[in-house]
Amino acid sequence: MRDALAWVDEAVITVVGPRSFAGELGLLNGQRAFLSARATGPAACAGCRAAICAGC
Repeated sequence: MRDALAWVDEAVITVVGPRSFAGELGLLNGQRAFLSARATGPAACAGCRAAICAGC
C-alpha cells in the first residue's frame, strides 16, 4: 500500500470490501506488477513466497 502520487492523476478502478482479495497472481510467476493500489481505510497486506504456491 502506498500514499497518493502527487505527479499523476489517480482513477478508481474498483472498490473491494471486507474479506475480499485484490492482488496480482502474475507476481508469483516473476512478472512485474501491472497496477498499484491504495487503501483509504484500515487494511492488511498478506503475502506468500512463490515456492509455497507452486503447483496451485
